[in-house]
Amino acid sequence: MNAKILLLILLLSAFNLPAQTSSQATPASQNQDELVRHLSAAETFQLSGDLINAAVENRKILGIALQRIGNIAIEEGKYREAVELLNEALIYEDNAANRLNLAIAYQRLNQIAEATVEARKAITIDPDFIYGHYVLGNILYTSEDFKGALPH
Repeated sequence: MNAKILLLILLLSAFNLPAQTSSQATPASQNQDELVRHLSAAETFQLSGDLINAAVENRKILGIALQRIGNIAIEEGKYREAVELLNEALIYEDNAANRLNLAIAYQRLNQIAEATVEARKAITIDPDFIYGHYVLGNILYTSEDFKGALPH
């Protein structure tokens, strides 16, 4: 398992370290910056002998990696795999984006009750997460809960 995690980290760092050429940050580049920042911090802490903080940063890296792989699984139509990966990502970082991605995977599996729960958790974590409201509204609307969908 440790070898798989290390391989995953190395693979992600290889794909996510190119320098930015634009002065404007896009959401994708911000996510890339987040990964690069955590990779750099983990390396710095490890080299300085601060293994506790290195472990904290490595957990954040794993959360980002699992979220990204889960998102790829959704795009490839591998929804059950996405649910597993995103549930594991929640172990490392329980945030609105991970909860919402999990809701989308459940929705695609037609597990509407689970999708609704996860979307509600996402907007509870971050009430200003507009996409979370959009997805929850969509889930409720498609399940014909029109009154519930209206506020979102």
